[in-house]
Amino acid sequence: MSASSYKHSPRRIQEEHLMSDLSHAGRVAIHAACEKLTSAGYSAERLAGKRRRLDIIAWKQEKIVGIVVRSSRRGGITRYSSLVQTLADMVRKHLFPGEVQVWTHDSHEWRTYQVLPGGAVLITGRGI
Repeated sequence: MSASSYKHSPRRIQEEHLMSDLSHAGRVAIHAACEKLTSAGYSAERLAGKRRRLDIIAWKQEKIVGIVVRSSRRGGITRYSSLVQTLADMVRKHLFPGEVQVWTHDSHEWRTYQVLPGGAVLITGRGI
């Protein structure tokens, strides 16, 4: 395939869609979450890839946390019910060796939810 035909190919359009999958606010929120984790003494790595289930893996001594970060102006966790169902299924099947969390960032406020086999529960204030 020549460079000019690739420019307009369905494959390139699909790749661009996947790369732009995360909004600018979403990318900023992920970096801010990594900084928050690091300041709390965690080592944090941002994950990449179109098939990833988590945005960040963080660890501190024996504790491992897989985190999904979402940024929105309103709606909280209820906007992400499908995501929570997928993550709860992951927890139920023990597909991740640690705790799974969803962090939402709305209007300059972080909310942290722990994902359990039946859904998600707000844990903000309990620490990371």
